[in-house]
Amino acid sequence: MHITGPIFDPILAACSAPHESVGDFVKATGYQPYEPVAGMGIFTPLVCVVTQFMHQLRNTYPAGYITWGLAVVGIFPLSLFMSIEGGRNGAKGPIRYPILMGLIHQLLGMSVSVPLMWVPAFIWGRGEGPVTPMRLYLSVAATIPACICSTLVFLVDTDSYLWRLSAGILGGPILAVVTGFVLYFDIPPNKDSKEAIAKHLKATKEAYGFMTIACLICWVALLRLTFASYGFDLKGIWSELFTTADPGVAFLTLDYILIYIGVIFGFFAYQSWSTAFKTLLAAMLLGPAALTVAAKRLELAASEKLSQKAKLASQGQEMEQRERLKNNLDTIMCKPTELSSRPASAGGVTARQIFFAATSFILGAWAFIKVNSISGPAFEPIIAACTNPEFTSPAEFAAKTGYHIYEPKVGLVAFNMLVCLITQFLLELRETPPAGLLVWGGVIVVSLPLAISNTVAAGRKGVKGPVRYPTIIGLLSQLLGISVIYPMIWVPSYIFSGSKLGAPVTNKRIIYATCATMPGVILTYLVFTANTDGSVWTYAAGILGGPGLVLCGLIMYTDRSESMAATNENISKCSNAIQSAYSIVGAVSFAFWICLVAVAYGAYGFEHDKLWNDIWVEAGPSVAFMTIDTGVLFLGALLFIGYENGLEALKALLVTPFVGPGASCCMALKELESAATSKLLNGDNKKEV
Repeated sequence: MHITGPIFDPILAACSAPHESVGDFVKATGYQPYEPVAGMGIFTPLVCVVTQFMHQLRNTYPAGYITWGLAVVGIFPLSLFMSIEGGRNGAKGPIRYPILMGLIHQLLGMSVSVPLMWVPAFIWGRGEGPVTPMRLYLSVAATIPACICSTLVFLVDTDSYLWRLSAGILGGPILAVVTGFVLYFDIPPNKDSKEAIAKHLKATKEAYGFMTIACLICWVALLRLTFASYGFDLKGIWSELFTTADPGVAFLTLDYILIYIGVIFGFFAYQSWSTAFKTLLAAMLLGPAALTVAAKRLELAASEKLSQKAKLASQGQEMEQRERLKNNLDTIMCKPTELSSRPASAGGVTARQIFFAATSFILGAWAFIKVNSISGPAFEPIIAACTNPEFTSPAEFAAKTGYHIYEPKVGLVAFNMLVCLITQFLLELRETPPAGLLVWGGVIVVSLPLAISNTVAAGRKGVKGPVRYPTIIGLLSQLLGISVIYPMIWVPSYIFSGSKLGAPVTNKRIIYATCATMPGVILTYLVFTANTDGSVWTYAAGILGGPGLVLCGLIMYTDRSESMAATNENISKCSNAIQSAYSIVGAVSFAFWICLVAVAYGAYGFEHDKLWNDIWVEAGPSVAFMTIDTGVLFLGALLFIGYENGLEALKALLVTPFVGPGASCCMALKELESAATSKLLNGDNKKEV
């Protein structure tokens, strides 16, 4: 800050000042144009600042090229360390959350966040055991975009859009969010699994081997550029890169040095002081490759110890573990047990249950009153027309009322009125771009993880009450609105249902729950893209409004999850399958959210007041209805998560601006499932609620 503050202060002030467009910003300040999309909204000022920083480095040859190259190559091995440590069994604290750490790195700089936050978090929150090969390979692959963007920043014309986009990606949260999001859904393998350890050993050798070669190639290229430019005058090189250097160049030189010191005397020294000193000496010759070589040796040694430990496990210990698990499962299936952060109770209803159930019920009741006050006057004439017995066909209905034709086949007779109403409702949303798409898409995004949790909860052993019947809940949601039924009925009934996280269900139920989320996404795409005069649009709108998708859930009544044996193997497989389901749906939710953000930015830019006016203040009945639906449904989801674990609900709320409400809920629900299963398998669930 002492070096760059005087230079960056006016840039930061200019980037933070309100401006209607990038063109206006350039005219007013004379700075380089930036790409606001890369900032994903909240980080746009940072993208603006980093773009000016990269432009300054580009114009400082060769010092800018050398120091940026050192910083990027130095991050290669560090990104692999962080990825591995965050994916181990038992890892906790900041190292477990790659998105959070990535955003902090972007905001504070890695020379600050690594020694100040990550190394202490590693020391106090490290886990043990192998990680999945997928995590290792993705970590290596994640360095490729940074390489490509860095190359483009120093090669292409600075006036081109490609340069601006590359600089924005390097300075924005996209790489951190996307990489961290993908890694977050990785499921740590069993630390005692010999097969997992063997796969980890193989993947570790390959990942570190590739990273070592990449670091060596880049290091040699940077040395060649340095000595070709400055000769072998080490004092002169230091002067050009730090003492008399441009502030941006000096900042990166210091960044590189501090990262090395933090990693060597923190990450390595904590594990082995001899390795730390050897790495420090080797770094003078090998550069960042010395870090990968040292980390590889430490990792292989630790993996060999784990492998030996796994081989020494006796059959008697395995039998003892199974017996302990059986006793715990007898307890959990006969009595409510503590599988989450819920407080223990001697019996009966707890204050926690009453608080969350009452809060959720009140939220749903408020939504019911509010949506009816908004949409009632507008929907009453439509309902009257849709229920008019004088119309003998949809064509006659459309001709005499002026409303859109609907498809009665998808209403299955009993729900024809609802199909007719929802068709007009969706038409209004379609004809109110982009607000209609944004609010409807918001509900779809939030509902995706809930579709899985609702279906899985209904199949848990011992569950009772409305939660047991998701088809009925779904039909009520179609009739009264999901923002009413979910918080007013589903969440309170779940709280008192006896459904416990960790209890196994069949793969059939998990697969159905995952697949059932896709039709809503596809039909939404058709409703907002197909010709409204065509049969495709009419059928898509009718299916979204009708009972067909909900009634598909009737096939789950043939499911026998309740009679599924609660063995160690079944619990582990079920947990992994559920977490994988949340991973898949989380990725879909994230992609959908990015599309909605892109649409919103294309229409409103940073004019948030205009966006709010369109979706609420001056919105039509349908748009306002869906705005309430989105907000209330998300709050209901947070109450559901908060009942199980308040900290997970808070984390989901904080990460929502970056990954969207659907993905954030998937992340929280996956954590809850993983934690509950670990407690169950480790025999920690012995308290009654």
